[in-house]
Amino acid sequence: MKMFILCFLLFYNSFALAHMIVVNKKNKVQTFNQAQLKDIFLGEKLRWDDNLPVHIIDYNSNFPLRIKFTDDIIGVSINRVYKTWVRLSLSGTGTPPKILRSEEEVVNAVAADPYAIGYVDSASISNLKDVRVIKIE
Repeated sequence: MKMFILCFLLFYNSFALAHMIVVNKKNKVQTFNQAQLKDIFLGEKLRWDDNLPVHIIDYNSNFPLRIKFTDDIIGVSINRVYKTWVRLSLSGTGTPPKILRSEEEVVNAVAADPYAIGYVDSASISNLKDVRVIKIE
């Protein structure tokens, strides 16, 4: 039984880390930790370290990758994420993420915007030549 649990945990951890954070090739960021990603995707960090705006690219709330990313990385419900962005938008302090329908659209949007950040599933995207993949520490 202990071996089964250990194997399950190893499998789960490798699956949970399957998200690839992508930024524009011009972005100088090298790594993120989970807390930094949470701050970005919850609108608590609205600017890159060089004080340029962060443009978040995301998916519809029912997109399976968004559900998994929100659970694994952000650690709050999609409903809370939505409410946070509504509050920031209404107060004029933040611009909600751009919502796209596919991983290919996310990669293309990040490639076209030097301030953009998004995420894709490492198993499904093969053409990432126009963006940089950032390591999650």
